[in-house]
Amino acid sequence: MWADSTLRSKQGLWRRFLEWTLREEAEPDADAAALWVVATGVSPASQLTYATSLSGILRRLNVNVQPLLTLQQALRAVGAKIAVNPAPSIPRELVGRFVQRMVEAKRFPVATAALLCWKTASRYGDVRRLA
Repeated sequence: MWADSTLRSKQGLWRRFLEWTLREEAEPDADAAALWVVATGVSPASQLTYATSLSGILRRLNVNVQPLLTLQQALRAVGAKIAVNPAPSIPRELVGRFVQRMVEAKRFPVATAALLCWKTASRYGDVRRLA
């Protein structure tokens, strides 16, 4: 369903949310999740990530996630999705040299996955599982 790192991240977020609901004596529903996301005080981009993750978890639990969807829409409207410090891209030449070395070493799945990662800006682990 999710990559191991994604699962650990979602589990940590869910645990923090549940701990907050216990302290606040709130029901762990989408309304409380939206309040918690805003109460974390993190950047709007992180709030958007939290709201998106929690809505995915709650949706799997058959909970109406409309409050979180509304929060996500509001966060996008204020520019939460705009990258402030995006990671620098890997130069084409560097990727080319790496892929060439992998081909020379007959490590074709690694070469293919690396090239796909670079072309699609995807995580290596996600692409590697396709090879």
